[in-house]
Amino acid sequence: MGEGLFHPLLSPEEGKKIIRGALDCGITSFDSAFSYKNADTLLSSVIRERRIERESIEITEKVMPVLSFKNKVETILRRLNTPYVDNLLIHWPSDEISLFRALKELEDELKKEHCLYIGVSNFTKEHLYLVSKDFDIQIHQRPLSLLYPDLLETENLLNIKVISYAPLAMGLLTEKYIDTPPLDKRGTIDALFHPSYSALKKYLKELKDEKNTSIQALSYAWVLKANPAWILSGASSLSNLEIEAIELTDSEYTHLTELSLPLLSSYRHGNIFSHCYY
Repeated sequence: MGEGLFHPLLSPEEGKKIIRGALDCGITSFDSAFSYKNADTLLSSVIRERRIERESIEITEKVMPVLSFKNKVETILRRLNTPYVDNLLIHWPSDEISLFRALKELEDELKKEHCLYIGVSNFTKEHLYLVSKDFDIQIHQRPLSLLYPDLLETENLLNIKVISYAPLAMGLLTEKYIDTPPLDKRGTIDALFHPSYSALKKYLKELKDEKNTSIQALSYAWVLKANPAWILSGASSLSNLEIEAIELTDSEYTHLTELSLPLLSSYRHGNIFSHCYY
């Protein structure tokens, strides 16, 4: 919810309905960003409505590495009506000067107890090694799915926890879009045009029939077995909160990984969106 290029824009009431549904399902971790605009106020509204204790939920927020970084953090805290967020992240990498200035300000926010943990989002491996030399980065939020199978070796080496997002590649790894991608920007993702994608789809369909399950359940199961610290999954309807839990065998996981890893070579700038902010 809020502003977004790769997901439908929900009305405020639809957004609050999904937040309520998530809480009813026992979900207590929520992700937002300064650029998502009214997403913060919708979350805050439901928290107040439900009289939820701040300590009982976890909030992750992201801010771009810009000159107004500190002001944007203050705006987020006002929107949420909270003195702190749990995880505060740099939203995207940028040129080195802007990035290191923002990282120093990020450390200041930790010292001011405006957050409990600090980290980054959508960084390349090169960026992670660069910033880890001078900053105690604790979290990296980035995509992880069968369409973006960037495994966790770098973060594990640097002792950084991963919040993975887009486990269904923004809906592409579902029954609805596995064969016919949507006509919006999701349908332009580079991996869909890679030769290995056909082989991956074929094996997913075989596993689906063999296990009597769904493409999305298999996709979630692969991300679970890749073992990030958190899995962040978006929801545009209450039905998206219903996730079938299945397990993959080691051999199934390995074969899916082998089929999906070539897809990484199709992406530019080290992210699923092929965005470059630096």
